[in-house]
Amino acid sequence: MSDQIYTPESALKVVRNYKCSLCWGHLLHKPSDDDACMEVVYCPECGDNAGLVHGKYVERKVQQSAGERLDASYNLRGLLPCLPAHTKQEIMKSLGY
Repeated sequence: MSDQIYTPESALKVVRNYKCSLCWGHLLHKPSDDDACMEVVYCPECGDNAGLVHGKYVERKVQQSAGERLDASYNLRGLLPCLPAHTKQEIMKSLGY
């Protein structure tokens, strides 16, 4: 994203429709250091070194991952042992407090 400089209107469209390619987070825009009439799009978490992915792609992948999680938890329900619940006192004692 560091190489991309946008007009203010284009920057708004990019921020509205795209996400960071590294963390899939929201993007922000700010005035360019080189040209006051242009804007730079960046991710507040990853900086301006990340790329862009379309928001629809992110939504689809999140939904797909949620479905895969449900499938995995259903398929593994009998294989993984249930851990017993511990009280706060037991946890603190095991940590040495």
